[in-house]
Amino acid sequence: VGGKQEAFMAFQLETVQPTAEATWRIDPARRVVAGSSLGGLISMRLALEHPSTYVGVASVSGAFWPGQDTQTSLGDRLPTIGKVPMAIYQDHGGTAASGGDGYADNTDVHAQLRGLGWRDGCAAGPDAICYWHEPGATHDELAWRDRAWRWLRYFFPG
Repeated sequence: VGGKQEAFMAFQLETVQPTAEATWRIDPARRVVAGSSLGGLISMRLALEHPSTYVGVASVSGAFWPGQDTQTSLGDRLPTIGKVPMAIYQDHGGTAASGGDGYADNTDVHAQLRGLGWRDGCAAGPDAICYWHEPGATHDELAWRDRAWRWLRYFFPG
């Protein structure tokens, strides 16, 4: 919020990405961005707002609440971004009763993505969203580690 997301995204696109590509062989047809919590939010924004750079995004327990008080959250931006050709992996824990792990925000973003034209299904493609809810999972690295294989297999099968 307050330009920090934009500054980080610019750093990723203008510094980190070119440096990584100059150092390692990166296949643009397999270039995905992934993150958890606020990293899940930034990853989702990076991919959806720069579909010529990324072919997929994994948001694990995405923290989609920043900007909700100023109508600048990801949920507020999605109608303007619209449907782009992008494979999406989204997961979270918590329950509706507990509200933990950003349950409500994640289910809202998932519903918005479906409303924009992504279809549920875990076969990666430009219209697919692989969605996983792990009931009761907490918002921490141990929970994310336990689910990391899901998005890795989704984007890199075999």
